Amino acid sequence: MSAKFLKIAGFSLSVIVLFFGVAVIHPESYLPHSHIVIVVPFDQNELPTSLIPMGETINHPLVSNPGGHPGIDFIWSHPSKVLSASAGYISQITFGTSDPGTWDIEVRSDHYLLRYKELADYNRTLKTGA
Repeated sequence: MSAKFLKIAGFSLSVIVLFFGVAVIHPESYLPHSHIVIVVPFDQNELPTSLIPMGETINHPLVSNPGGHPGIDFIWSHPSKVLSASAGYISQITFGTSDPGTWDIEVRSDHYLLRYKELADYNRTLKTGA
């Protein structure tokens, strides 16, 4: 057998093993979700004053966002309590990343990453991993 054949066979076998390893360890990457629960991320007694939906292109031009706005923005003109839209854990808390003087909090929830951006403040008892 030639060295070239052995390299190709070894590479092919590696790709197959890697694919099945990922498919067994993380089948959710390949299988459709059977059940998703998302709740509104705010106290229903304090409704947002505005909403920017997914796909919006007025404030988020297609030039910089080919699919339009990639998320849903809830805007309040008064202090409000933001709730997590899904169970999960806080993976990151950053200051000034998306807008100077504001907080961003990321919550990992099974297969999803929820981003709460441009928050004026947050409950300081919340820590990464909570």
